[in-house]
Amino acid sequence: MLSNTQNKQFIKNLIIAGIFIALGLFMPGSTVTDMTAFIANLTGISTGIGIGWLLKTFMERTAATTSTDSPKA
Repeated sequence: MLSNTQNKQFIKNLIIAGIFIALGLFMPGSTVTDMTAFIANLTGISTGIGIGWLLKTFMERTAATTSTDSPKA
């Protein structure tokens, strides 16, 4: 079981990842609306950062869960 501070950090990381993904998808000139715009590059980078942050968050949570579940010597 994760501690209260680890849960707060997990939620904070999810919010940060969501913000980056939302920026990438909904920014004017995003790849959703205009494939040729220079801004499409920026929104692609933003979306990539958000997805990377989301993966990092779940990997940290998995590592924290396995380290707290393992028996201590």
